[in-house]
Amino acid sequence: MGNLAFRGLRLPRLGAMSGGFSPASLFAGNNGVWLDRSDLSTLFQDEAGTTPVTAATQLDALKLDKSQGLALGPQVLANNDFSAGATSWLRQNEDGTHILTFTGGTLRFQSDTTSPILQLSQIEVLVVGKTYEVTTITSAWTSGSIKTDSFGQHVLSTGVGTTVLRLVAVRSDFRVVRDSPNVDITLDSISIRLLSGNHAVQTTAGLTSRYQISPFRSQYDGADDFSATPFRPTLAGTIAVRMNSTTASRIALGSQPASDGRCYIGLASDGALAGGIGTQATAVIKGSTDIRGVWTTGILTWDGTTVTLYQDGVSVYSAAQSGAVNTTIAMHEGGLNNNGTASSFTAGGIAQSIVLDRVMTPAEIANITTLWSNIS
Repeated sequence: MGNLAFRGLRLPRLGAMSGGFSPASLFAGNNGVWLDRSDLSTLFQDEAGTTPVTAATQLDALKLDKSQGLALGPQVLANNDFSAGATSWLRQNEDGTHILTFTGGTLRFQSDTTSPILQLSQIEVLVVGKTYEVTTITSAWTSGSIKTDSFGQHVLSTGVGTTVLRLVAVRSDFRVVRDSPNVDITLDSISIRLLSGNHAVQTTAGLTSRYQISPFRSQYDGADDFSATPFRPTLAGTIAVRMNSTTASRIALGSQPASDGRCYIGLASDGALAGGIGTQATAVIKGSTDIRGVWTTGILTWDGTTVTLYQDGVSVYSAAQSGAVNTTIAMHEGGLNNNGTASSFTAGGIAQSIVLDRVMTPAEIANITTLWSNIS
């Protein structure tokens, strides 16, 4: 199968199987992560989600989590379409050359090259760390661009049309400021809605995995690539991955603090499927078969009492749990979040990954294994 030339080319999505099972059913009333490389609509080449993945070898910097159905929450901005004039908007640094004009359900943003920088804002409308879909509609443009620093330095408008961004909030206030000198832009609306889920993102150039096909997967280079999620392990839970790792002593998905508190799955030093939970690492929680270069479904469960590791649906380790997982360090895919530092990078592909805040049932484990078995 050649490179995917168009986003319109249809791929088989692994959303459901005969008998009605879908991974979405795992998350009814539960939290977690589901990253599905068979669904191109969830993959973007840039961290802001403006450029879709359409073909093999492209970067997949943003992977949207499907566990909560990608539902959008209500509008967080008051008077986001400016129909009530300037109501609810705070205006700063207006003068003769820095002007905000509200008229007829539009906002005209004009700012020259001098300081102070014109600012438009609403206070305490965002939750830091949450991902939002930000949509800006520009009806007239003369010059310049505007940006927001509420999600980092992201440009909201550079010309007439609609801009859609998927961004993680870094502050609770929403602010619009000048991005370039001599701005003259007319906005019809700015929409901000919560994008449900624990989305995986890589914000640093050069550390991003690449989308590949045959099978569809994120390809990690084993040197420094990883994807960060905001999801933190829970005291009972499940990690499930469909992976093909070529190098031993690597982590496919997980996190740990400075000592103990482990919660991850990957390969042991002999290439066997392995995991880390609590005080025990991959030398203990492991299978016996070298799976380097082999597509494998690995599932790790823990409940505070027992740890069980499944390889392609078969239990290869089950014993008493030693120590609790740490619940404060967010999980990485493609490597280990080692107390805030990425390490133990996967060399190979990950096609599907799931983290769940409860132990999967035997039937669910069998269903996931069957569903993913054709990825090879």
